[in-house]
Amino acid sequence: MKRIKGKLRILYVVSIMPPYPGGAAVDYAVFVKGVGSDRFSERVESVTVLTEKGCSKNYASPKIRIKDILLNYDTAPSTSKSFFSQMANYTTILWHILFGGYDIVHIHARYVYARYSGRIVWLALALSRACAVVDLRDRFYNGLGFGVNFIVCSDALKKYYSRINGARCIPVPIDFPDEKVLKKGGENIAYFGTIAANKGVY
Repeated sequence: MKRIKGKLRILYVVSIMPPYPGGAAVDYAVFVKGVGSDRFSERVESVTVLTEKGCSKNYASPKIRIKDILLNYDTAPSTSKSFFSQMANYTTILWHILFGGYDIVHIHARYVYARYSGRIVWLALALSRACAVVDLRDRFYNGLGFGVNFIVCSDALKKYYSRINGARCIPVPIDFPDEKVLKKGGENIAYFGTIAANKGVY
């Protein structure tokens, strides 16, 4: 495919997207809709999401492409998780990072956690021509803290990862319902727990 001069090709790598539940699914859906909107039409050529099978492809912008080609691992029952599926997913991810021709790669740190495979992904990010962003959303990351860009979703996480110089805090995105929906009323649900401040929710 011929490149459009001066425009960016962006890759998001995350295991879950809607309709799967979970913070990552909600947050990345907001990221993708925002970057793929008309607001950035002069800067963005395409937005590709590499995710697990079964994710929704219903996005209004023609520049957004959902590639749900990763085998179900995070979305599979614990008894169905296989080493083969995980290795196949890492191979697909590495190919996209190294040979996909993307200008920006925004990847959930879940794929950089693993002791050995994760470091290979980190190396691929560091060696790729893309501006690489590792997205830290919890306290599980114990890998290398240099060579790529890091973002966190809360001040609490930024403090926790103080060993990573230059990590930037980008708060959890919130997509508010339409005003008409809010006026109808309904149930309100709030979650409070030890993970709340970690996720930037107070």
